[in-house]
Amino acid sequence: MPASQALKLETNVAVPMRDGTILYADIYRQRAQGHTCLAATDTLPIRPCPSRCTCWTPLKAAKRGYAVVIQDTRGRYTSEGEFYAFRDDIHDGYDTVEWAASQPWSLGKVGMYGNSYVGATQWLAAIAPESRPPTTTKGGPYQGGAFALGFNVSWTLANLTLANFQSLAARKSRSRQSAGAAGPGG
Repeated sequence: MPASQALKLETNVAVPMRDGTILYADIYRQRAQGHTCLAATDTLPIRPCPSRCTCWTPLKAAKRGYAVVIQDTRGRYTSEGEFYAFRDDIHDGYDTVEWAASQPWSLGKVGMYGNSYVGATQWLAAIAPESRPPTTTKGGPYQGGAFALGFNVSWTLANLTLANFQSLAARKSRSRQSAGAAGPGG
């Protein structure tokens, strides 16, 4: 790779939100300045990017001249705050896009990508009141500007609740195994 395309990876970069909460991001980019940003803001639950992703990985995008910002959602992994699905993502996503656009390595243009929860956070960032887009309230966690209860309940049950039960079952299994290894009386 030519020196002009040498990649730079910055990990756990602090991104301040409007309420003072700090969210942390990893940034993949070429060392040269002036990139269009791709923001996969608010990653959950995989950090930093699904290895099975067949589309753009952060490294592929950076090699093609994009700066990629992958951020932990509020209350997850290294980011501060309390995780509450979809509650803070609208403003956190908007603040992150504004932050990325204002960085010295950015051209000020930001695109977003992601599926599932990450995709939903992209919709939320796009419909933030500060953005005022007229037609982006059709889809995702909001329908016609109203919270889509059916979508959100089914997504939460399928993705968060089941994952938490699986994690709890794995912890209980490990706990039983370590208790058995200690023998009677510990």
